[in-house]
Formats: sequence, structure tokens, C-alpha cells
Amino acid sequence: MAKTVPIVVACVLTAFGHFGCSAQSAAPASAPGPDSSNARISFYPYQQGWLGGDAAYSVPLSHGRTLWLFGDTFIGKPGATDRSATYGMPRNSVAIATCPAKGNCDLRYFWSHMGSTTPTAFFDTKSSDWYWPLDGFVANGSLYVFLEAMHNQGTGAFGFDYSGVVLASISNFSESPDKWNVAYQTVLSGNVAVPGTALVTQQGSGVNPFPADGNGAKYAYVFTWAKPKSGATFTGLTRIRLGKLAKAALSDGNWEYLSSENRWVRWGGAALPYDARHVMDAGYTEFTVKYHAEAGKLGKWLAVMPSSGFMEKRGVYSLAESIAGPWTPPETLYTYPEMQSTNPSYTKNVFCYADKEHPELEQGNALTFTYVCNSLELPEVMADKALYHPVLITVPFPSH
Repeated sequence: MAKTVPIVVACVLTAFGHFGCSAQSAAPASAPGPDSSNARISFYPYQQGWLGGDAAYSVPLSHGRTLWLFGDTFIGKPGATDRSATYGMPRNSVAIATCPAKGNCDLRYFWSHMGSTTPTAFFDTKSSDWYWPLDGFVANGSLYVFLEAMHNQGTGAFGFDYSGVVLASISNFSESPDKWNVAYQTVLSGNVAVPGTALVTQQGSGVNPFPADGNGAKYAYVFTWAKPKSGATFTGLTRIRLGKLAKAALSDGNWEYLSSENRWVRWGGAALPYDARHVMDAGYTEFTVKYHAEAGKLGKWLAVMPSSGFMEKRGVYSLAESIAGPWTPPETLYTYPEMQSTNPSYTKNVFCYADKEHPELEQGNALTFTYVCNSLELPEVMADKALYHPVLITVPFPSH
């Protein structure tokens, strides 16, 4: 996407069916965007005590509603606008954006024990382990969200590891989240495979994500981070029949993985087998894959993700004719201004990640995505409310 001018989108909750956004051309990607902090705060406002979070997967629901899924979340007293009055940091929170056909949109955050000084996660393990949200979808009249189960291991900013993956299901998702009945199924245990880092359902030509299979539309296609016994991590592709989601544990026998011979094979163990196809050579821990059939948008699959190189200062995209690949080599989608030494607020501790596309916010020939910046030093995060808060960006859709 060379020579494109990014747009920092200042968004307010007004109606055109989704969020109302006004855009200004930002400074070049190598320089700080002058309105980026305002864009952060106005799109995900600090309200109800919600003071920032990461991840920011979005799942369109129905009737103008979108679910937003956040990871670790700063929570303070209602009305707080900075993190000096933080009560705690639950491991996840959610928000519902409701946008009627006419009138203003409304954003409401949710977590457990709202209104108390001891907030806890919306998806709560009730133990020292925790859930971080992955991608989600709606099928069979229920909402499904993949959750990575995590535990502490080691020290420092990255002192954690995977415990497994859980599938949360909510049949009454049309109600307010504080009334949701959430059921949990353990998909797998261990730290060698994480299904749900991105997923696809009911997309593609003829709403069949895998047209080589005439019954392909009956499955959820689940991109899976994989750690082999030797070598680098990679991204594989697995699937489960939509009609079998009530029995989503690997032991139930309803999962398949795509092999290197492009065949679907039953997946029964915690690790992806040695013959699993490396759909993407890098192991992406969070990203999105969406199909774009619209005129001017290639008629291809688009993956949006952070670069696989830590501290690489850019988000990237890849294109493919099939979700199974081959995917084009990652190209720069956006260079993070926050990580440029020319930024007045730059520090060497800041890093950015969590790039994801949000088609429900897109208009015309545009690509809308979010990313999040963090710091290796907690005091910087506590002092700078522009950190640890999703940034919403719109750029021209890639031409290749």
C-alpha cells in the first residue's frame, strides 16, 4: 500500500447505521498523527469507569448491534477519565454498540461486579487463571466467542502462557450482556495450539468459505496458532460443523484440520499434526480474515494483522484467493506513529499490536482497522491514557 495517506478517524456515536465518523488526512505514517489521541478517546470513550483495554475484536450481532471484545481492561470509578483512580484490571471486558437506523448510536461497556471497587472479568474463570477473548461469530441463533485460557508463568510484561482454549456460547445474546447466560466448553488444553485467533463463517463466493467442498458453508473455519515440536510457530486452518458446536471439545471428534495435501482430516490431539498445512508461515496470535466481494475491493480474502516481528513498528495485510492460501507476503498496512522517534511523546518502551479489520465500519472504497499501543513500563501506561486504548484508522483499500 505504498504512497497512500492514512486517515485518522475521529468518531462519535451518531447514526448512519453504525458509528458516525469524520475523517481528516493524518500526518505521514512516519510522523505522529495530530488527532490520534482524540480519535482514540472519542471512539471508545472513557465512561462508566472503563479506562482502556486491548484486543478489540468486533462481532456484528443483529438489529444494528455490534459486540466489542477487549482484553485486560483498566476499570475505575464511574466518571473517571484517567487511570489515577483505577480500581483494578479485569482480564477482559465487552461493549455493545447499538446503532438504530435513525438517531444516535450508543456504546455501553460491561464487566462483572460493575459499580463495585472490585471489578472482575466479564468472562471469568473464578480462579487465578484467566480468559483473553479471541474472535467470535453468530450461528444457530447463538453467539460464540473463542477464549484463550491463560496462566502466569515467569515474570515481567510477558510472564504468561497458554492453558488451553474455551468456546463460550450465549443463546440470549439479544439481551443486555449483564443478563447473558454464558456456557463454557473446553475445546482443548495445553499450549501448542490456539484455535480462534481469527475465523470465518458464511463468507466467500456463495457464502461458502471453502468452495472446493460443496458442503463448506456448513462449517466455521478457525485459524489456529500452532507451535510444532521443532521450528517456528505457524498458522494452520481447522474447522467444525456449525451443527456440532454444542459438542466442541476435541475429544467429541467434530474437529478437522487442513492437511498439507489440502484434505480435511479429523483433528483429535491437542497439537496440530505434523502434516497440517502451514496456511500462513507466521504464527499470528490475533488477527482478522474477511472476504471482500464489493466492486473495487478485489473479490479476495484479506488478512489484517500486526507484523510477526516484535517491535517492528507496522501493521500488515495479506491477500488470497482462498482462505487456505497461498497468501501474499505481508505488506505494510500502516506504520505506527507512536513508535517513531519523531513523535513528541515517543519512548523506546512503546510497542503496538492487535491490528484487526472492522468491515461493519467501512464505507466506500476504504479499509477500517484498529490497533493498540502499550509500554514495557507500567508507569507510562498509567500516565498516558492514549496508550492501552484501541486506535481506529481508515486507509484506502489496497489495490493489490
